[in-house]
Amino acid sequence: MRRLPARPLFAFNVVLLAAGCLAGCNPSLNWREVRIKESPLVALLPCKPEFSSRQVNLGGQTVDIHLSSCSADDASFGIAMTRLAAGSTGEQLATAQNHWRLAALANIGLSPSNNQTPPALREAPLRLAGLAAPQTLVSATGKRPGGAAVQFNGVWFQKGTHVFHAVIYADKINNDMAEPFFSGLQIQ
Repeated sequence: MRRLPARPLFAFNVVLLAAGCLAGCNPSLNWREVRIKESPLVALLPCKPEFSSRQVNLGGQTVDIHLSSCSADDASFGIAMTRLAAGSTGEQLATAQNHWRLAALANIGLSPSNNQTPPALREAPLRLAGLAAPQTLVSATGKRPGGAAVQFNGVWFQKGTHVFHAVIYADKINNDMAEPFFSGLQIQ
């Protein structure tokens, strides 16, 4: 019986170990590029998105909000977009964005009172590809409708008359979720 040299077997085992580590990194997050309907935004989502839309009142305007969302690794990922009327002023865009922010935070039980920021809210600058100014990434811990704790990371931004909201909801948000999701947002 002929013996194989030890060095090739060692190299083979290293390759198998590396492949196993890569396969086991996070198989539940299968990142893919998604173009957000009728907008200049391209995003990365970790799962195949479902699409829906509904009408809402946003800053005094009734608008259609289009949502691309999916769930993976015990987290929900969403990108919502609306387009305000042509000729909307910067003030109207900012008002709509602010109303959207307040509504999203109220959904997890965080409502600023007297223009005070809730203590559970953290803000950090976030650079998005295709936008000159940094945006504000909001991180918070709130409550789901049933009362269970939920972590929230979200950002609101605009380009032209498009207003966007990108968000993650999870029991625990980790960097494997947040970093690819938010760095994958690109205005083209």
